[in-house]
Amino acid sequence: MSIPIFGSDDLTHEHWGSKSGSREIFAQVDIPHPRGVDLSHSSEELVQKIANLYRLKPVHKMVVKLDQGFSGQGNALLDLSSLNQNTIKQSILQALSNMTFSTPNGTWRWFQERINDMGAIAEEFYEGEDPKCPSVQGCISMNGKVQLLSTHEQVMNGHVSFPLATLE
Repeated sequence: MSIPIFGSDDLTHEHWGSKSGSREIFAQVDIPHPRGVDLSHSSEELVQKIANLYRLKPVHKMVVKLDQGFSGQGNALLDLSSLNQNTIKQSILQALSNMTFSTPNGTWRWFQERINDMGAIAEEFYEGEDPKCPSVQGCISMNGKVQLLSTHEQVMNGHVSFPLATLE
């Protein structure tokens, strides 16, 4: 028995559904998006990229996202507000090990292994009184037709999301 899978027929387009792929598309078409760092496949690479970004213009909070995470799973809040300028890389590594994870059982060790497996990005975290985290799901058919499947507002106090509307 074969079960059809609704998705790309090969892996050549999988990247565009990832966090790093989304950042690349946004940059290519000039869609404003948070400052951040591109895909890293080790904690050492992630630390270096965050340090480079920080040296350009300090950032105080970031969201570190596993590249293939969904519904807030694989996200962690990185607090950089008390970095030591003299030991910036060591301070960032310490801050990474003390991140606030979106899943209750998240640990730095588990997260670090996922970075090695799938990679991670980091983006500046913007705080506000009434934050919005919209999400949309769509389908692009083989003939190029775009179909909007659903939209919803994500409540990002963990990895919970609530639908606002579903389109037919």
